[in-house]
Amino acid sequence: MKNFNSFEKNLNASELRNASKPNEPFFVHRYLYNTVIHNLARIRHNHPGITADEMNEILFNEIDDYSQSVYEISHVFVSFMEYISAQYLLDHPGKFEEISEKLKSPDINPEELSFYTCSSLDECLCLYVYRYKKQLFDIIFDGYTKTTPENAIHIDDIIKSDLKPFCKHVFGSDEFADLMSSTTLDISKKKAKVKEYSLLYPVQDRRKFLTTIDILLRGSIAYLAYDKDDLEFKLREDLSQSIERIVNNLEAQNHLKDYMVSYASQMVSLGFPEMALPFCEGENVNLSFLRDLENVDIAHQKNALFHVVNTDKLKKLLSVNYLSSGKSISIGSLFALNSFWSNRYIKELDVYAESMFAVHEFDLVDKIVNGEKIDIPIEDIEKMLIKMNTFYRPACYYINTKNDEVNSKDNSDIDDEHTTLNGKIIRYSYDDFISSIKSQFGDKYFEHFSKLLPNSENNIEEDADWFIRLYNPIISSYQIKDYSIKALISGIEYSASDFVNAGIILDTISKDGTFVQIPSVIGIGFDAGLTSPVRVHVRKDVLLEHLKSLHGNSMIPIYAGSKDFNDPLTQKPLPVHIVSPMTDKHVSMLKKASKNLKDYKNPNLVAHLGFLNSKFPPMHLRPASSTKKNKKPQPLQTKYVDLETGLIHVKENDTYIPVIPTDNSIEGVGNHEH
Repeated sequence: MKNFNSFEKNLNASELRNASKPNEPFFVHRYLYNTVIHNLARIRHNHPGITADEMNEILFNEIDDYSQSVYEISHVFVSFMEYISAQYLLDHPGKFEEISEKLKSPDINPEELSFYTCSSLDECLCLYVYRYKKQLFDIIFDGYTKTTPENAIHIDDIIKSDLKPFCKHVFGSDEFADLMSSTTLDISKKKAKVKEYSLLYPVQDRRKFLTTIDILLRGSIAYLAYDKDDLEFKLREDLSQSIERIVNNLEAQNHLKDYMVSYASQMVSLGFPEMALPFCEGENVNLSFLRDLENVDIAHQKNALFHVVNTDKLKKLLSVNYLSSGKSISIGSLFALNSFWSNRYIKELDVYAESMFAVHEFDLVDKIVNGEKIDIPIEDIEKMLIKMNTFYRPACYYINTKNDEVNSKDNSDIDDEHTTLNGKIIRYSYDDFISSIKSQFGDKYFEHFSKLLPNSENNIEEDADWFIRLYNPIISSYQIKDYSIKALISGIEYSASDFVNAGIILDTISKDGTFVQIPSVIGIGFDAGLTSPVRVHVRKDVLLEHLKSLHGNSMIPIYAGSKDFNDPLTQKPLPVHIVSPMTDKHVSMLKKASKNLKDYKNPNLVAHLGFLNSKFPPMHLRPASSTKKNKKPQPLQTKYVDLETGLIHVKENDTYIPVIPTDNSIEGVGNHEH
């Protein structure tokens, strides 16, 4: 493991890190008392006579459960990239043949490829096609000949050369084998005759028989549509489970209702309580009730809303039963929804981890079990944060190295140092991290913190173990977030129907509308058929590298209408508190509201919200040539920016053309949060 050169350097880095977040001790102190200590007291109450070891075991299981949610988010990245690859190849059948030939080159070793490390679209497609053919070979030739990487790559050649003996072996009929290998009948005539044979199979086996025959006649590409459907079904299931798990964890951490109150308050204050109403309930709760809260001071407004918002209504829309039905939202939109909630969850894990380290640091389990009074000064919380963050840099290096090692191989190929959980999550021991930390820090760790926190044990092995246990999912989440955004950006390019409006959110733009300064951290917006646009943030270098790998240039669409979601007073972006699929009530209400926009104080906001679930952009987002008389779906006013140069372009016939200078900037450009 890399030597980070002394305890002093890591201590200095920790002090700088904590100085940059002066309010963190207050957040941790509040969360510790409002949530964590209450949770420990609840565990003690529910388990009379519980020992400290038993309570620690419950906490370890809770930490493990929260951590698993993060790693399952990482798993869906691979599934989504496979799905996008299948969809792309279905739309570009010639590309399937091109990739199939490329796989035969000795310069490509698909066994060494990983979706986490692919540097181009072709590499992604090569990996997908290889895995696809390997799986298909197992399905078709199971028990007939051995599956090897070489055989999988040459599956179509093997089908052609072995068609007659294979058919005779599998179907036990010389007549059928002669029919399948006939050179005088075309495929359509063969398929017509094959239908007669299919009647010999039970109904439940008939589809598999006809699918197999289709592959034998048309080659491996014939299975592509089936595979895409299978991937979609499994991906929807994985995404739905991920979202439901995250939302349940957020509720367990007492966050979900606060989010809903903030969302309802925001909609009421913006003069559009209709969006909040489906999440509220009560005998006298209706639009009039919510509208009456618009002019109430924020504290009383939120107090009133706290008693009428219902977390069960949101959880129902974000449940596996609802999301996996296939009727609610598209796969791309479901992935965007998962990205929002996973990002929300990861942010909350940071304070949770700091609070749980405080549980360890101040022996709170023993104190709760013994019924002792707990009094932790904020000053001690601040010292504890400095202590725990001395592990941060070496932990980041260790975990990122381990993740790169794990992501470079299939779960089936892991070595003896790792174990798998549910086929998705890979575990490894922290012993070498703890040993390395102990070697690097020596006795200086104990000497320093025994003066700073004299009432603590300051056992470096136990402290390092708690830190790495708590921070592994958080540090890993930074990589996971990049993967998620790469997948979403790929979705913009290759699943356009899922995102009616998606692209970069611009901060500033030149007066003539031709140029923009690109910040180091970029906001990306997605209109994905949900109750709110989804906004994510990504480093410019990560996005630039991925765009070039996708299509060889640094062009990305500009998200249209970002100013629609700015605070009317400050012109800063409105925070997004919750996102869910739209209910029937939402859709009906938005259709009604779009006909009476003049009745609302934020008409562009209302119009844009209606667009989230429609193919008809509002007038302010359409090209100037568009008119209200058009009843067919209208084009969106789409422009592009070159991330390398900052120049604004339009796209005509797959060609990017710099925009003509004008005195008007692009509509929808505004500041956004980081």
